[in-house]
This record gives sequence, structure tokens and C-alpha cells, in this order.
Amino acid sequence: MKPYGPVLAHFTYDAAPTSRRLADFRTRLASIGASPTPPPPARPFMLVTPLGREGSRSLRHQLRAEGIVPLALGEAAGWPELATALYVKKIADEERALKALVFENLWRWLFPSGRAEIWDLSRPEYELVARLKPILRHKVANWRVRVSLPAFSFYANLHPFHVPDVEDLGREWRLIWNHRLGVERRGHSPPSDCRGLDPVVP
Repeated sequence: MKPYGPVLAHFTYDAAPTSRRLADFRTRLASIGASPTPPPPARPFMLVTPLGREGSRSLRHQLRAEGIVPLALGEAAGWPELATALYVKKIADEERALKALVFENLWRWLFPSGRAEIWDLSRPEYELVARLKPILRHKVANWRVRVSLPAFSFYANLHPFHVPDVEDLGREWRLIWNHRLGVERRGHSPPSDCRGLDPVVP
């Protein structure tokens, strides 16, 4: 993972999630990818995370400098769970599952509202943003944090926005659609596998 600046915070967890909680987490991830309701046709988009919403003026300024103006704005509730579905394509072992669950929890703990925004883009603008993604991320605020669990530590980057790679656009659009249906069914309360999983506050 490429660093985006110095470590801004260190979060410590006294206990790791239980095997039962990890199993529930894996089941939840699998369910997001399967929905009986087909999504509408995919359209180009980018997501502005809860971190990015705090500095959306700066992000819009950077986009406008490149000639990029979103066509429409919408809300994407439940960003922590959605972020996990987008970034974690496969959980190969328990360590990766632990990292993914704790990282999801950090988003929820730092930004309790969990609200992100989805910005519609024209196809040319989307392709331009996808190419400029690494450059734009160095121009707007990113949070790099260290996380310590009883067995190991790792670093994580919280980004202000997410742009799917061109080859992932259809898959990620489907995940967003399925996630939205799930939020509508259960409301905005966090999934049971994440409740009570908070870092130690000095």
C-alpha cells in the first residue's frame, strides 16, 4: 500500500474479533455480491468518502481544475460496509479477514454517520479521473493510520474518494446496488459483527 504522508494516528485493539464474528463477517461479504434484483445499467461514477465530504470543496476545486464537473450528486449510506465490499475482493486467510473487519470498524468509529456521496460522471470525465486518481489523492487530504492487534500491526490509508478501475466499473456498480438494497432492508444500524469492536482510547 503506497503511503500518502505521515502516520496521523495509532489505534490499538486489546482483543481480536472472535472466530464467530469473523465467520459472520465473511457471510455478510458474500451476501453483498448476490442479489435477486438486477441493478440498472452501470453508469460512470466516483464515490466521495466521509473523509472526502469534510474536504469536498478542495476535491471539487481539484476536479474543476482538470475540467471535471459531476453531473449529479447522491448519497451512499453505510460507507464502512460498502468500502469493505469494494476493496476486499477475496479474503484468503484469517489475517486478511481481521484487517478488513477492523478497517471497516475504523471508518465507522471515526465517522459515525457513515455517509458518503456518489457523483455521476460523463464517460470521458470518468476515464480521466480514473487515470488521475494517484495524482489527485496526493493533492487532497488522506489519513494514514497504524493499527495494532494482539497478534500483529498494520498500516492503513483512509482515502477521500474512490474511483473504480475501468475493468471493475460493472462489478462495483452491482455491489453498490446490492448494498443499497441491504441498507433499505435493515436500516442504518451497523452489522452485528461490527458492534462493540472499538479501539482503546488513551
